[in-house]
Amino acid sequence: MGGSNTVRLLEALLAAGAQGVLLGVFTDAALAQEAATLGVGASFMARFNRDSSDALFAVPCQHAARVLALSDGRFVGRRGMVKGSQQWMGCSALLDLGGVRVAVISNRQQLLDPAQLEVLGVDLADVRTLVVKSRGHFRAAFDGFAPPGRILEVDCPGLTTPNLKTLPWTRLPRPVYPIDEATHWSP
Repeated sequence: MGGSNTVRLLEALLAAGAQGVLLGVFTDAALAQEAATLGVGASFMARFNRDSSDALFAVPCQHAARVLALSDGRFVGRRGMVKGSQQWMGCSALLDLGGVRVAVISNRQQLLDPAQLEVLGVDLADVRTLVVKSRGHFRAAFDGFAPPGRILEVDCPGLTTPNLKTLPWTRLPRPVYPIDEATHWSP
């Protein structure tokens, strides 16, 4: 899902009226700082990607939100790739967008460990649907939360898509396999 700040899936969840969803982690330092300044319990218009220079994938989005929790973003990994190591997400906030909660962080990273959510007061046992913004590194840390058969991979617009045909190639000599189906390759 792009650079940790793409909103297409978030917009789809909001449009569908999804309930009991937690999306993490979304990188937006300005939004996290605004939530921290306003404080826990504050309601405001959350403006995602207002300061982004990546106009291709990090499009702006805004929605009414309430600040549920704040953190300095420091955590010690409990599982998977970051187990036992001290990590820092920067200023972090948990926002409620009316049925969809979003964990917003300042330092770009993937959701790699349950501790990233726990520092924001999240109990995974209470989460109905967890949307993990990670290309695949989450598996070792969240295997106890969702068995492989309950994991759905979603290919949203972004730089990490496995579908190379969706990327805006501008300097690639064409045709090239596997992007152009009519291409024949021989070793």
